Amino acid sequence: TMCILARSKKKSSGSGGVGAGGYVSEFVTSVYTPLMQALRDGNIKVVTNAGGLNPLACKAAIEQAARDAGQPVPVVAAILGDDILERVSSLPLEPFSIGTETEPLFDRASKLMSCNAYLGAFPIAQALARGAQIVVTGRVVDSAIVLGPLIHEFGWKPTDFDRLSGGSLAGHIIECGA
Repeated sequence: TMCILARSKKKSSGSGGVGAGGYVSEFVTSVYTPLMQALRDGNIKVVTNAGGLNPLACKAAIEQAARDAGQPVPVVAAILGDDILERVSSLPLEPFSIGTETEPLFDRASKLMSCNAYLGAFPIAQALARGAQIVVTGRVVDSAIVLGPLIHEFGWKPTDFDRLSGGSLAGHIIECGA
């Protein structure tokens, strides 16, 4: 998936700006567009990791789909910060060792297509608290899609370890069990 999204982003970014690729376009065409009226009527909030490697382009596509349908444009938040490709060369990456064998994590001279750090649930909760109707993320841990709304809805704090662990478990079951 990451390689496909990276190729799509690279191919579309030649025109400047955020480019049109690098996100899961089927989310916009096959999920959001047919459901936008019901989502708006029911005041249903959506959290998705369909932003892939380009949450800003996914956000723009959602907003354009609403305009094209003559619907009010929802408040869409794009969670950024997972893309560390530009910083990877400066990271202090130590070789990986097992027993007597040691290997570098990767060849720094190689051409990386993407390099992402998985984010957690708190940025999602913050976006919801700021009024987002749709939250588009890039790379987040699987459970964050469920845990973020739980943190927002119930006001959980970073020190609510029992609640956070229960929410993380629920998130993993929902995201990975489907």
